[in-house]
Amino acid sequence: MSKIVSLLTLLFVVAQTFAQTNTDSVPTMNNSAEKQYPGLGKAASGVFYSEKPWSVTGFGEMSFVNFVHSQPNKAELGDLELYYSSLYRLTTFFGYRFSDKIILNSEIMIEHLRSGPENHTYFIPELFMDFRLDPKINIRAGILPVANGYINSNDEPILFYSVNRPEVERLIIPSTWMAFGAMAYGNVTDNLSYLLGVTSGLNANEFRSGTWIRGGNITYDFKSLALSPQLLYRGIKNTELGLSAFWGSSKLDGFTERSDRPFTQLYTLHGQWRANNWRITALATTGAMSNTDNIYNSKPVSAQVIGSRTFGYYFELGYDILDILWQNRSSVNGLYGKVLRTDEMILPVFFRYERLDTHSQVLPSLKEFSYNRTNMHIYTLGFNYNITHDFAFKFNYQFRKDVGSGRDDIVECGIGFNF
Repeated sequence: MSKIVSLLTLLFVVAQTFAQTNTDSVPTMNNSAEKQYPGLGKAASGVFYSEKPWSVTGFGEMSFVNFVHSQPNKAELGDLELYYSSLYRLTTFFGYRFSDKIILNSEIMIEHLRSGPENHTYFIPELFMDFRLDPKINIRAGILPVANGYINSNDEPILFYSVNRPEVERLIIPSTWMAFGAMAYGNVTDNLSYLLGVTSGLNANEFRSGTWIRGGNITYDFKSLALSPQLLYRGIKNTELGLSAFWGSSKLDGFTERSDRPFTQLYTLHGQWRANNWRITALATTGAMSNTDNIYNSKPVSAQVIGSRTFGYYFELGYDILDILWQNRSSVNGLYGKVLRTDEMILPVFFRYERLDTHSQVLPSLKEFSYNRTNMHIYTLGFNYNITHDFAFKFNYQFRKDVGSGRDDIVECGIGFNF
């Protein structure tokens, strides 16, 4: 932690010196009408659009899950967030603008998860600074989110339909995914922007067979390094298209040579189209990892067979039916109309299909060993009732078919809000 503080202090001093120069151009790179700054969710972007030099924003969620048939294998998954029965999460962002070009952003996340008698409380910090140099190049440094896929930059509950994030973006892309390092971002053209991160890599000691790299996705040291570029194109009306990549080494106990450590590649395409009451989102990702046999050999007691190749994709279609059910809601008067912004209400119903496999390929030397393979088809039906832009009730049912072990459906409900 002392290294993090020292680096941020140095960057702040350098940036203060830079800020004395007369550079008038400040990047304005809204992702949408919701005022999202590059690589960040709506609440996390608050300081960039606040009329005051400081802002306090955040989001929260309460979620409940009922497993219709049976719970997944807890010991193999090793992550309570993947099999909890109740979750309470509150995240607060405190931001401060020292100038138009130097912005501090911090996050404190507190979450409590429970599954029967098992429960855990987590405290997760995030701290980074943005140095806005020019619309074409800006710098973000500290503990920051990795730019890959859709959800990791949109992990606030009002920004996605389902109670939980898509399984593809929890297991193959391990959202929420943070690292320690620096990122450059900016506009290439009016319609094309980029993010390019150089950060700490992964921790292979925490990988689990059924969740691929998820267990080792948060690291704060440079025993491993990673490069994560992302391109976003908005030249088509109502559409965003994204291309992401991740190349990163992993630290692994007992293997000091870089050539013996696992090296991970992850490539992702995503797109979203919004028009009238429709929203369509699609994503596809594929990953590869070297030296997975060394991961197995590093743990003689709890050896893990990690897939040398993985893939996942999903397609989601949503439509707001409230305009059909309540066409004149914007004209509601009286107490109800004063307490709630009826013109902001939406009632999207949605369908999502997901396909993922954490072991689409396994090294021949590891196939003889048993392992927990997540090889699923998931069909999700649900709805959200947003009483404002910043508060939503959520419900969905998932038909989950595991290719190896049959059905394991779940019912989910919850609330999500921003402030």
